[in-house]
Amino acid sequence: MAVPQYDDLMNPTIQALKDLGGSGHIREIENKVAEILDLSQDDLVDIHRGTTTKLVYRLAWSRNYLKRFGLLDKASRGVWKLTPMGEAIDHVDKDEVKRIVKRFENDSDDDEDILEIENQEEDAYEAGDDIKSPFDPKDIKIIVEPKTIDHLVTRLRHDEIDLNTEFQRKGNLWKPDVQSKLIESILLRLPLPAFYFDATDDDKWLVVDGLQRLWSIKNFIVNTELKTKDSPPLELTGLEILTDYSGKGITYDKLNRTMQRRILETTITTYLIQPGTPKEVKYNVFRRINTGGLGLNSMEIRNALNQGKPSDFFRDLSEDTDLQTVLKLQDKRMEDRELLLRAYSFINESYLKYEKPLSTFLDRAMESLERKSEGERRILFDGIIDAIFFQVELFGKHIFSRSILGGKNRLKLNSALFEVWVSESYKLKEKEKNSLLKNREELIKEYQVLLTDEDFVRAVATSTSGKGSVKLRFEGIINLIKKYTK
Repeated sequence: MAVPQYDDLMNPTIQALKDLGGSGHIREIENKVAEILDLSQDDLVDIHRGTTTKLVYRLAWSRNYLKRFGLLDKASRGVWKLTPMGEAIDHVDKDEVKRIVKRFENDSDDDEDILEIENQEEDAYEAGDDIKSPFDPKDIKIIVEPKTIDHLVTRLRHDEIDLNTEFQRKGNLWKPDVQSKLIESILLRLPLPAFYFDATDDDKWLVVDGLQRLWSIKNFIVNTELKTKDSPPLELTGLEILTDYSGKGITYDKLNRTMQRRILETTITTYLIQPGTPKEVKYNVFRRINTGGLGLNSMEIRNALNQGKPSDFFRDLSEDTDLQTVLKLQDKRMEDRELLLRAYSFINESYLKYEKPLSTFLDRAMESLERKSEGERRILFDGIIDAIFFQVELFGKHIFSRSILGGKNRLKLNSALFEVWVSESYKLKEKEKNSLLKNREELIKEYQVLLTDEDFVRAVATSTSGKGSVKLRFEGIINLIKKYTK
């Protein structure tokens, strides 16, 4: 089926959140809605504009209306939850929602949801930005190979497909009934979506798309052979057509040989990214493939393509015990690591050299860590932590937050403020830090004035990735620092 319009996504959104236990990240909501509506792979990658899919765009507007109607609310960045009223209902009249929302729309000054849509396209998706950094089409080295499930099973047996890579946070998420339906589809000889792998290392393929299906195949076939407590075999349940196999403890080894052979001989399509493919091409491929479904976000893709020194650096930094006591960063979809990467990016390269898109700027910065020595990385590691702790001395609990203004401003970390203050504090000498601390009260007063400036607020809250916005917020804070370090 085609992706429904936003108003027809209201009830699936409510149902998705109920299935997720009342709250979920926007990616989880998208995945669950896609599952509820049984959207095809073609539906999931159907583009609205740039690289933003129709599903992503329309769900954002659906959440917008449901929030204004009082059924949804934001729990944290990127996470939505049902309100008590939302939990109490199972179905909503979409026309009633639109009528009520539009009646009060002109009287409402709450543009938080609109900003979420704008930021989603600008910072998270950066719609259309990937085509601004073109590469030679001959550099695209991807081959299409027909294989069988038996081929995948053999690789899974020998641990030649990495299902637990450090960057993959969403493995083995499907419930037994969903996994069982995949096996049922195979037994019914229904075609499966294609699998995508980074085959740069032929001994260890990285999964770009198809992780949940691979886990289902492993759980059903390979785990039957392993017979361990940690890896129990999948028992078929919740089948819709082959009901004789459902809920009776049927595992792979209990199927007759004909059915086993039918599974193993099932033909699948694999797309293999070949050795020698430039990283900029891989970034592009990963992002295009992961516009819908259970895809990786930008930081997870970055981490996938920069295994080793760069990925270890940000993992260790985000897990630093002292740092966690200050920032209390959540390791959810690597948001903590991307935050730290943003600060490092402007330590690595001046804001004056920044060019859109932000994603490419961050990609380049992460790659740069591979070229640095162990000593240089240690200096960076310690320096970033010191810079963050210096912010605590300056602003206490209000570090990197507009809550320092008081009033209705919530204590919420702002990534744009984080990248500026950390990268600029990193560059300060001890004498300059002491000068800022000595003039702390005056500095805070001027900082509060800066945080009420309309242009500065726009540069840290809405249009954050534009070149002009980056320049404006950096120069605003740099001038403030210079005034009290003379």
